[in-house]
Amino acid sequence: MIFKERHIKHSPIMIQVAHLLMIFMKPSEVYHVLLELFTSSNEAFKNEGDKKLIRWHFTFEKHQYFKLLNTFVKSYIRTTVRGKRSLLKHMTKIGFDFTKYVDFCFKSLLTYFLSLPIALDILMMFLNEGVKILFRFTYAIMKCHKHFIKKCTSPTELMDYLQKESRLNTDPSKLSKKAFKYPLKRSNYNF
Repeated sequence: MIFKERHIKHSPIMIQVAHLLMIFMKPSEVYHVLLELFTSSNEAFKNEGDKKLIRWHFTFEKHQYFKLLNTFVKSYIRTTVRGKRSLLKHMTKIGFDFTKYVDFCFKSLLTYFLSLPIALDILMMFLNEGVKILFRFTYAIMKCHKHFIKKCTSPTELMDYLQKESRLNTDPSKLSKKAFKYPLKRSNYNF
């Protein structure tokens, strides 16, 4: 398929998009959608101004993917008010690597933490808006379940229980409200 292209070395998000699209579409249709997203992402990476808008969909190499993760982490740190980073402080206190959570969210296109109907809604937004939707909803999952996260006492417990908690008890309307309250100022997510 598209992975036969030599310059795609690492694109975990593409795999999840393909899986979710296969629910609704024939394989040949999925191929054409992925090809279009691939082409637009590839063009965006060639243009410095477009790359910084993070409206593209896929990364093509590991360093791009890890830069995307790092961009979210820096964005989260910059946009959370000082002294209000209680979730990040708690995660650090129990020895949890925040980037692991971000990696799980991005690689799974949030399906690791959300039920399929919610994940499909997010997929539709992702197809229109690109990776900044992942930024918004990765943040929103934490915000919706912050009290639960603060009760966790170990890194393993946090990931396992957060997955169960968020799949069972995420209110889609609250999740969307929190996601779109996340301030995506270009200076905070400069890729």
